[in-house]
Amino acid sequence: MLEQDWPASITEVKKHFPRSPIFLMGHSLGGQLSVCFSALNPNVIQGIILVAAGTSHYNAFHHKLRTYCASQLLSLMSYFTGYLSYKKQGLRVREARQLTRDYAYNVRTGRYRIKQANGYKSLDGYLTQMKTAILAFSFDGDRYTPHSSTVKLLDKLSRAKKTHIRTSALEMQIHSIDHFNWVQNGDKLVPSITKWIIQQGD
Repeated sequence: MLEQDWPASITEVKKHFPRSPIFLMGHSLGGQLSVCFSALNPNVIQGIILVAAGTSHYNAFHHKLRTYCASQLLSLMSYFTGYLSYKKQGLRVREARQLTRDYAYNVRTGRYRIKQANGYKSLDGYLTQMKTAILAFSFDGDRYTPHSSTVKLLDKLSRAKKTHIRTSALEMQIHSIDHFNWVQNGDKLVPSITKWIIQQGD
């Protein structure tokens, strides 16, 4: 993803909008990958919008032992089956074995890495040097990415210009909000995102 998919997408966007700044928006794992891509490719991305995205490190969660053990068990299961299959929001989901292994590694260590032909390359040094502007949203009631998870990821980006908006269903004037159903009310985030993007051009 980081070495092929993201670069190909950026190249295509630049082809059609050569003078426009590029902002990435990522939810959950997509947010983590967007941060890693920007860290590896400085000066390519002007800003990143994170929605319910944070580190998976077990220490960022209330149920630390449960989070740790479950992640390692899932990784072990995918090792034998070649993938991880489960149902979420009524949909059958399949996760690749390598993705599950990387997730388990992040849960154990809190660190990020990328698999290459000759082994793994650590990304943490790149993350600490990244200066890309970040706008992060986290939601009350999100048990998959609690506020503490987002904070722990942002803490890694010590040189980045960060804005963290913690919000709730009450503040968004909706019935409930969690890791998935925020997308049904994504319009509530648009004013904050628009204002932030304009500020990056000042």
